Amino acid sequence: MLQNSELTANARQSLEGKWSTATIGSLIFLAVFMVFGVSGSFSTVYWGPVNTFYWSTSFVSLVIAAPMSLGFIKFIISLKRDADTAVATVFSGFKQFPRVFATFFLQGVLLFLWSLLLIIPGIIKSFSYSQTFFILADDDKISPYDAILRSKELMYGYKWKYFCLTCRFIGWAILCSLTLGIGFIWLLPYMQMSCLNFYEEVKAAHNNPVIC
Repeated sequence: MLQNSELTANARQSLEGKWSTATIGSLIFLAVFMVFGVSGSFSTVYWGPVNTFYWSTSFVSLVIAAPMSLGFIKFIISLKRDADTAVATVFSGFKQFPRVFATFFLQGVLLFLWSLLLIIPGIIKSFSYSQTFFILADDDKISPYDAILRSKELMYGYKWKYFCLTCRFIGWAILCSLTLGIGFIWLLPYMQMSCLNFYEEVKAAHNNPVIC
């Protein structure tokens, strides 16, 4: 596994020459969330980005959050892997609405039930499920339940590393808040690209285990 500093450095490298597209996609994503009033925590284990679980204040915001989250992850994946990325990819999650909403809902129920056992078990499980939307974005055929199970498998032994990775962005997030949130237009793709790198690393580690 690469060090977290290498994951973030690789994220910056992946965004070189693509910042204009990345920031436009980020601006659209954030604008949609503001317009539809999606509010609450951006996930217990992901200090800012969008891949896990939301508390929402209305049915409309609940419906918007899941497909937009998947769409933005697909957008970031496309930025890294493709030579040409369409900003409209941010909305691609709506093409799989039943599947992504079912995943969102099931994940939320599971996290709620674990949280009933006290806060700590809920936080730990939110780490376990943190790769679910990356898996959905990477595999169009996987079922919601299987995506959650796959995330749990991938995160075994890597929860602390992921926590430390997300903590690297806390200072940046505070600085962005001082710009009335404008800085998040640049920070969001940087964070999401770093977490995509993490996903690819744990996926590779799981597919190619070290035999002692």
